[in-house]
Amino acid sequence: MLRQSRRLALALMVLALVLAAVVFIAVPGTASSNNDAAGVALSRVSVRGIAQSLPVEDPWSKQLIAAGFTDVRQIASASGTDFYRLTKEGRKSCYGVGSAGAASPIGFIGCSQSFPSPENPIMDLSIVGAEKGSDAYPHLIFVQGIAADGVATIELRNASNAAVARAPVRQNVYVLKEAPRAAIRVVAVDSSGREVG
Repeated sequence: MLRQSRRLALALMVLALVLAAVVFIAVPGTASSNNDAAGVALSRVSVRGIAQSLPVEDPWSKQLIAAGFTDVRQIASASGTDFYRLTKEGRKSCYGVGSAGAASPIGFIGCSQSFPSPENPIMDLSIVGAEKGSDAYPHLIFVQGIAADGVATIELRNASNAAVARAPVRQNVYVLKEAPRAAIRVVAVDSSGREVG
């Protein structure tokens, strides 16, 4: 009877060790797949947009056509600003913004080989300036840009790195018409509130 009790106790100990090993192995695997999913979400801009024809009589549009942009899509419109994806065959997309209804639809564009990626999940196209005669830092005036799928919010930070304003990301774009004067940098934040990039 004593031998059976010892055998049972030994079997239970072995079972407990096996279960502990399975849990130990499973937890890191889950964290790894979560990180992989987050990395994928920070590496794509899913919004497709609507195909646009650039006005051939517009000088700026002529330059874009001559530069080889074969696919131009309006991906969003917010607060009087239109957002565009411009693609050259076989290359990463560029992104542009312009005033809604303007004769020249795309005011300026930004291109980056590292966007979108976990290291660079936003393409910020914000306008920065400073008041005349002011000794303050140059600061954000009009905040706008493109964000990867994994970015939920944009935070505007001051010189102490404290958040002074936030803008939600919708359809992979963000816009804030009037930024606080203290705002000097833009930070990407995911849905859990964690800074990314």
